[in-house]
Amino acid sequence: MNIVHCVWNFTLDGVAHQVVLQRKPFASYEILHNGKQVYKGEPSWLVLGLSHIFQVEEHKFEVGAVPGPYLMDYVLRVDGNFVYLNKSQEKVFSKNIAKNLEYQSDWEKLAKILGLKYQPHLESDYAFRHRIVGYFSKFPVVAGVGSKPMGNVSVPGFFIGIQHYPLDDEKIEQIKKSDSLKQFFKSVKTHQAHLEIDPSFTSIFVPFQGKINEMGRSTVIQDFLEMITHFLYPPHQKCQGNDCKNPFSKTLNFVIINGSPWLMCADCIAEIPNEHKKMEQEYRQAPLNLGRGVLYGAAVATIGAILLALSIIFFDRLAGVFAFFMYAYVFMAMDKAKMKRTLISVVLAGVISIFGVMFGVYLGTVGYALKEREIIFSLIELWNIFLRLIQSEVFPQMVFINIIGMVLYGFYGLYAQRQYLKQAFNPKVEVIKNLNRPE
Repeated sequence: MNIVHCVWNFTLDGVAHQVVLQRKPFASYEILHNGKQVYKGEPSWLVLGLSHIFQVEEHKFEVGAVPGPYLMDYVLRVDGNFVYLNKSQEKVFSKNIAKNLEYQSDWEKLAKILGLKYQPHLESDYAFRHRIVGYFSKFPVVAGVGSKPMGNVSVPGFFIGIQHYPLDDEKIEQIKKSDSLKQFFKSVKTHQAHLEIDPSFTSIFVPFQGKINEMGRSTVIQDFLEMITHFLYPPHQKCQGNDCKNPFSKTLNFVIINGSPWLMCADCIAEIPNEHKKMEQEYRQAPLNLGRGVLYGAAVATIGAILLALSIIFFDRLAGVFAFFMYAYVFMAMDKAKMKRTLISVVLAGVISIFGVMFGVYLGTVGYALKEREIIFSLIELWNIFLRLIQSEVFPQMVFINIIGMVLYGFYGLYAQRQYLKQAFNPKVEVIKNLNRPE
């Protein structure tokens, strides 16, 4: 039983053609041309879409699954022209589907302008699957649509990644302080914080600013590549796998691992799962660094308590703000101490920050009373203030505000960490075929 079964019958140059797109439950798509299989995807419980191109003599056939108003719409284009399943599809199709495909066409044109290949990321939602890959002046490059967390929101935009010969720290600082880079950021109206330069890989994220057309996007990507490659050297044309036995193999593959381009031989590609399993074992066996984390967290909580006390003494209304962010700073301090981020560390950071808030409220109340000359400094007065705070609503309110910060920041941080580790230990590996290696 097929849950998708589309048949296109048409004539091209006097020759009859039939293209069939079908899919069975819990399986991937299959494409037939005149009864011959031209595409068979991997079995999957969830299929987000399809974009497959194949050649029939001098004609380019493209079969795709594109989001429609309610469900997926299945399309066929031959040499860029739509072939409709029926007349009713033609009426609706031109309004709803063509608009979605226009964006894809922009990226296809962009790939031609830059001498790259349009290679959509089929496991992503349609809006985020557009991607171009290849060699730019002998540098492995990948660019496409993506998003980046900024505060509590995820901002859409496009990214550019380029691999290069390893850089030292001095060279990285020289690039970051260069006038040409500053001029680039000024022209695209984005911040330098979106640029990441690692020894062998440089990437930039450019948030969408209103409607960016194809030529505008092309200009930004091309300008960045031409500017940044001025400071870089292309990587050696050798396998970049760990401990490769044949690094200068003539059969190197262009591989994308978790969004980054690499050059690898077939043997090293096959070893990627084993390499990352070793990484996972090393991480699991690494020490928790509990003592160092507690020490860093307690130090920051003490500083936060003093600031909280000063805010109560002199401003009063800012006390809640300090209580809210107390957890975040304790959490970051424990990360700085390289304490392994687990459920234990998240809860422990909460306990430390709550004691920091309570200590800050106590110090602030004592300081305010002394400032207003409501008490005379003595151990008995200090003890009485502590008893009154326990019986009042001040402690519970401040602790409640701190717990809100813990839920919003701590558990989100733990979730983000687990997503990162999941990707790191189970990387997505794509071998890009039909790319010409630079001479």
